Amino acid sequence: LNKTDLLPHVKFDVARCIGLARRVNPSIEVLRLSATTGEGMQAWLHWLDHAMGLHHHHHPHHPEHGRVASGSAAG
Repeated sequence: LNKTDLLPHVKFDVARCIGLARRVNPSIEVLRLSATTGEGMQAWLHWLDHAMGLHHHHHPHHPEHGRVASGSAAG
């Protein structure tokens, strides 16, 4: 949930939002983030590190996997 620093200024029901998300994915992990205040940033970075660690397989058919960056030495 991003931009949590704006919550005091808008009509938004956080509990309802999370509840609806959990109806779609009961095991969803909800992180509350604010780049302005820094709230949740460490937790988000930890989540990203963990998620990247889980993504270790290779998809040669997918353009984002297995490509050589332009300008790099390939050989």
